[in-house]
Amino acid sequence: MNKKLKTPLRYPGGKSRAVAKMMPYFPPTNNIREYREPFLGGGSVALWVTQNYPNLERIWVNDKYWLLYNFWVHLQKDGPALSATLREWKTKHDTKDKARELFNMCKEEMHDRRTSDFMKAVMFWTVNKCGFSGLTELASFSAGSSEKNFTLQGIDNLLEYSKLIQKWNITNLSFENLLIPGEDDEDVFIYLDPP
Repeated sequence: MNKKLKTPLRYPGGKSRAVAKMMPYFPPTNNIREYREPFLGGGSVALWVTQNYPNLERIWVNDKYWLLYNFWVHLQKDGPALSATLREWKTKHDTKDKARELFNMCKEEMHDRRTSDFMKAVMFWTVNKCGFSGLTELASFSAGSSEKNFTLQGIDNLLEYSKLIQKWNITNLSFENLLIPGEDDEDVFIYLDPP
């Protein structure tokens, strides 16, 4: 992996562009053993930390927003299947009209309790990439976003993200759970960026 991975999502308030400016304020790599992020969101900071602190014993990321959490879990454990399903969808929905139909179907069905968690993850990524500004649930379809962001290259890149996040402990808890002090927390780096 030559190029540093930023985030597989479009996420409002994301830090993909800001993380380079934040770097000087992060602790030296040899001073921490664990990283925690109570509000994962688009994951830009956690991905940066994962790539730049390779010797961490633990990376604990969390988000209370269940659809987002579910996406990250399935990217981690089902990356190849997620990518293959999205590749098939992209191939079948290769026009703006078909992409709009797919977006509308995903937006509706990702909340249906009969839809599997895996398919909800696939639908979440699709809506995120085809919607205006990455707002996902609040977004309306954007032909420009769909054309620019719902791409085969982006889908194929999910495989690299899946490999990168294998060490992550991903949870769907209230943020306070990641702030509870432990006996050996002096070498824990907590990045706190609430919504």
